[in-house]
This record gives sequence, C-alpha cells and structure tokens, in this order.
Amino acid sequence: MIRFFLIIMLLTFFAMPTLALSATQVVDEIVASINGSIITRGELEENIRILKVFDMKDEIIPHQELEKIVINKMIDDYLLQQEAEKQGITISPVEVQRALEDLQKDIPYERFIQSLKEKGITLEALKEKLKRELLGQKIIKWKATGLREEVKIENSEIENFFILLKNYIEGKEEQNEDVIQFYGIYYQRLEEEEKVWIAQIIVDSKEKAEKIHQKLVKGEDFSRLAIMYSLGPNAKKGGDLGWISLSQIHRSLRGIISKLKEGEFTDPIKINEKFYRILQVKKRKQLSFEEWKERIESYLFNKKMLDMLDEWLKNLREKSFIQIMDKDLKKEWKN
Repeated sequence: MIRFFLIIMLLTFFAMPTLALSATQVVDEIVASINGSIITRGELEENIRILKVFDMKDEIIPHQELEKIVINKMIDDYLLQQEAEKQGITISPVEVQRALEDLQKDIPYERFIQSLKEKGITLEALKEKLKRELLGQKIIKWKATGLREEVKIENSEIENFFILLKNYIEGKEEQNEDVIQFYGIYYQRLEEEEKVWIAQIIVDSKEKAEKIHQKLVKGEDFSRLAIMYSLGPNAKKGGDLGWISLSQIHRSLRGIISKLKEGEFTDPIKINEKFYRILQVKKRKQLSFEEWKERIESYLFNKKMLDMLDEWLKNLREKSFIQIMDKDLKKEWKN
C-alpha cells in the first residue's frame, strides 16, 4: 500500500560535510515523465540531496535505494500537483516564503543560502520542493474533507478493537498490527491504567509450594504465609511487590495473572528446577471502555481515512501515463 510521507524539515544539515557532487555536474537527462511533466536527472539528484540534508539525520542508505525512494515521492508529488491544478487549488508565493522562513528559523539568511550552496542545493529547487509539498498537503486535506462523510465507524468495531487491546496487554492474543500501533501511541497512559498489585511466595521445593497452596485454599492469610515461608526479597513485607504494569510481566505469567480477580492467587508456578512461586493479585486497575472509546474511534477513523487516501493516490497512478526512462529505476518500478 502506498503511504504518504511529507518531508520533515530539519536544520541539522549545517553541521554536515559538503557533498562533492554539484547540480551542474549532473547530465540533465529525462528519467521519468508523469502525464507529460518530466523529471530530469538533475532534479532527481537535487531532491536526493534535499532528502539527505533535511530528513535523514545520520541514517545511511545506499544511493540506488535513495533513487527509488525519491523518484516515487516525486511522482506522487507531481500527481498531487496535477490534481490540485484540476481542482483550482494553488499555493501563493507568500505561502512558499513562509514555509522557507520556518525552515530557516533563526539562521541568518546569508548563512542559510551559503549552506544550501555547500550542499549542492539551489534556492529555486528548494522553493519548488516546498511548493509541491504544500500543494500536496492542500489537495490531501481537500480530498480528506470530501471523504469524511464516507467514513463510518460502527460501535461493534470499537468494542472489538477494545477487546483486542486488552487481550494484547494481557498477553492472551497474537499480535495485531493496528493494536500494536495504537498501544505505541498511548503507551505511557496504558501502562498506568492496566496494572496489578502483586504479592508472591517463593519456596525451594514443589512440596512446600503445594502445602502453602493448600493453606491458602483453606483461607489462611497470604501475607502471613509469605512472612513465614517465603524466600523472596520482600518476604518480611508479606511478599508485597506493589503495582506492576502488565506489560512488565513475562508473557507466560501475564495470561495467568490477568485472569485473577482481586484477592485470588495462582497455583504453584515452577521458576526453575528447584524454586516455585505462588502469586496473589491484591488490587488491579483495568481499562475502561467508556474512557477509551473516543480514542479508539478516532484511531479507527484516521486509519480508514488514510486507507481511502492511499487507494485514491493508487488510482491516480493507475489512470496516469507514467514513464520511467532510466533503465535501473525502471527495473524497480511498481505502479
């Protein structure tokens, strides 16, 4: 699936070494054509330099791979630009200048221009790049506005996603890409909201563990038994380990613990050939569907919107006349 990526402009390039290749050294051959709009070798190489300077930090990517990345990005940019022109969407010189000033920030203008020259980037090429980026953003926003009414999220979708999220946190289900992405976005908050207060008893034989388990089944106090028998570091505190995020618990134990209600305890669990443990859930914090419903709905909405935008751009490609003249790029080209 084609994904949009808008270049994040960074100012770290002022410390970067000068690139040996200048734009004037590149043979100005045509490498691609998009509905009659051409991309020359010089433009491709200059856009590669812009990518290296503004978006790659210290990342090292082979030049051939960069060519593939940049030519695909440029083709998408041209397609979006052409679509914007059809819809009468434009970018004014003032908008381009404002974007350039945001990029320049507190760098003196003369130093900024000199640094561009040292990197083999012309001001005109950078402005053209910014213009295409801004046009792309505008046409995508325009298209997204039109698609908004088509995107519907059913309550059942939200409920199913919430179940998958809980199962993922509790280690019950196989990993789901969307759930993992959502978890990554809200990692810190989820860590705080899905916790258990655990106590443990550790002993040095299966027999001892089973005897203690029998006492617990009969109703004896877990903390008192931990103080009496546990070899764990927190034995004197009744085996109390305090609040622990479920994600910090080993996956093999997470599934067991997540099933326990407050006050319930596990069967003896083998640690190694000698030691066994019994765990008790003292308290637990659990996710609230009502609290997370809106966030999940927003995530699912944005995902559907992005999928539809991807499909739209894919259709733009398919109905366009795109030619790749460079034989090496043509080998890797996938419409």
